[in-house]
Amino acid sequence: MSSVQRNRSGATEGGDVRSLWGAVVMQAKADIEMEPLQSLEYAHAVAFFTSGGEWAHMRTTIGDFLELHRDDLETFGRACINRRRQAEGLEPLPQPEKQSKAHARRPVPRTPVPRSEPVQPAAPRPSQVHQHGRFNPFFPRGVYATPLASGV
Repeated sequence: MSSVQRNRSGATEGGDVRSLWGAVVMQAKADIEMEPLQSLEYAHAVAFFTSGGEWAHMRTTIGDFLELHRDDLETFGRACINRRRQAEGLEPLPQPEKQSKAHARRPVPRTPVPRSEPVQPAAPRPSQVHQHGRFNPFFPRGVYATPLASGV
């Protein structure tokens, strides 16, 4: 397979994934428009567009595939829900509470951590320097002084 074919197949696969998630959003819209208000499908579609927690996480993930922000999906879903509720003679959904940016990202106060002087490794004793003049801190008595290396 040439690199051009590989790139084309990858692009097709990405398009297939995008189409799949687009179909999920459109099915949720269809459930809002067509299912009875007391049905589980309607409740799940409303939850997909308006609820928090795992539903919001899924909205974010699907929005990433569709190159949309999850708030855009929520706005789209709320418009569909409110049209359906208005057609049924019901009040529209209440608007979600918007958190101010200052409240959403409040800095956490930090206490300064006392800094100590860096610890210098101890210099090897002359008896620890082996035949090659190097000291290995993992094997201070030498590599061959371990039970595995000596065959004991």
